[in-house]
Amino acid sequence: MVERKSVFVISTVRNASRVDEEALKEYKQKLLNKDYDVYIPNFDTKQEGDPIGLRICSDNAEAMLKSDEIHVFYNPESQGVHYDIGQYNMMCKLGVKKPIVFVNSNDFEIKDHKDFSNCLHFLDEFYRNGGFYPEKSVFKGMKLPNFYNKFRKI
Repeated sequence: MVERKSVFVISTVRNASRVDEEALKEYKQKLLNKDYDVYIPNFDTKQEGDPIGLRICSDNAEAMLKSDEIHVFYNPESQGVHYDIGQYNMMCKLGVKKPIVFVNSNDFEIKDHKDFSNCLHFLDEFYRNGGFYPEKSVFKGMKLPNFYNKFRKI
């Protein structure tokens, strides 16, 4: 019997709009139809009973560690999205490397200066070209604005 793959979806929770919630429901159903187990904090992490948010962050980290892949609905205004991407980064640094997919990468543009969205595009493209989390040597000599063309060849 083939084991089902699992996906953790990083997304806005606290300030998610109805449109965001509907997109997440549709995405979850799409993955379920492909026989994935899907964990989306909006629906699967208990949000009540944690006035600080630390238990929620811990629950999400635990669910991320158990998942096979990480998918991201990036929202530049969401603190939780940035925190969870940071948790993903730390997991990779500790040797727990998982594929990462940016579901809405067309919604945020590549900038010609240092910007967090460039990091996300880099990770997205790096994974799509067969890599996981890049080692530091990948970044040597990389300069903007031509960095995008360089990492497309990696």
